[in-house]
Amino acid sequence: MFFEYLIAKRYLIQKKETGFITLIMYISIAGLSIGIAALILTLGVLNGFEHTIKEKILSFQSHLRLDAFHNRPIENHEEIQRRILGYSEVAAVSPFIEQACILRYDPQEDGVMIRGIDPAKINSVIDVGSFISEGSIDLGVNADDVPGILLGVDLVERFNISLGDSVILASPPDVSAGIISIPNRLIFELRGTIDTGMSEFDNTFAFIHINEAQSLFKMPGKISGIDIRLHDIALADTIRNRLDKEMGYPLFARTWNDLNDTLFDWLNVQRLPILIAFGMIIMLGAINLVSTLILIVLEKQKDVGILKSIGASSSSIIKIFFIDGIVIGIVAVMSGSILTLILGYIQNKYSIISLSKEVYYVSTFPVDLNWMNFLKIGLVAMILCIGATIYPAWKASRLMPSEAIRSE
Repeated sequence: MFFEYLIAKRYLIQKKETGFITLIMYISIAGLSIGIAALILTLGVLNGFEHTIKEKILSFQSHLRLDAFHNRPIENHEEIQRRILGYSEVAAVSPFIEQACILRYDPQEDGVMIRGIDPAKINSVIDVGSFISEGSIDLGVNADDVPGILLGVDLVERFNISLGDSVILASPPDVSAGIISIPNRLIFELRGTIDTGMSEFDNTFAFIHINEAQSLFKMPGKISGIDIRLHDIALADTIRNRLDKEMGYPLFARTWNDLNDTLFDWLNVQRLPILIAFGMIIMLGAINLVSTLILIVLEKQKDVGILKSIGASSSSIIKIFFIDGIVIGIVAVMSGSILTLILGYIQNKYSIISLSKEVYYVSTFPVDLNWMNFLKIGLVAMILCIGATIYPAWKASRLMPSEAIRSE
């Protein structure tokens, strides 16, 4: 094997008069390296995007949510909360009221989603305080008997509201009460802004005390649902099925994944075509490698003829070109991996490429580089490189010494 390695090394490190072949080989290695880096980065971006979305959702949504069909209010919620807390898998619960209403800050008004929360329980399920960018989570009444409200940062910017300003919330009219029903209106003072980094929340949600929400929506002693936090999120599906079975109609449970199934379906659908598109770059690099090795075989016909005339077997010739393919593959995989690490580090640290939060839910371009992706893609690239040497190596081994020397 040492003899074949020496010859293969000389073929890779061409002499000065054969520099054109060397240039083509370097271009092939560069193309293969870029293809490897592109595919690993693509997987890193998809994984990073999905991981970031999940992290943001889980930091602002509970693991499980218990609701009632047809948005019916839940009356005996204290007893239900006690039953849920009896599950050993449940860490905490928090009741909430969630209804759409009109936010008015003269002369502007727009629809928002009001979420009434219990400040004494909410932080054990969702750490709302960690998302406060300005102000505090104070939702109590002030000296003028005006309660507090938290608004998403995008809402605040759109309405140009400042801390301490008063806004009006108007509940939707009660259609069941007849057309003469008058919407309930309450005044709130802006105590803080919430910045989750996700436009879906920052542009639509407002938080008030659950008692004020009950007054606003005329739901005394009632709630819309219960947020549930588990000790182990992996048990979410199991506990959801158990709740559905034990609580019965009209209550039903949904996991955090159920609440965002459209988003994650979109992420899964886009993964395959993107991987196929960028995987074609590696295939193109492998094809270029075949062309490069064929050129080396053609350029080295005389050398191959001499080697066979002095006793080199066909298997030795095949080994020479197989070694070339393996070395090229190793160099390409290492170069592509290093390029991936550099580009991923630059993007994660400096956010060179930014995104529209309104479209992509997040404002940065996350890259999550998993070592398993390096291993899998590197292995596939090596297999392609070895496969690319089969025809050139076989072609070289078939050369007859007399024909190879005569052709020169």
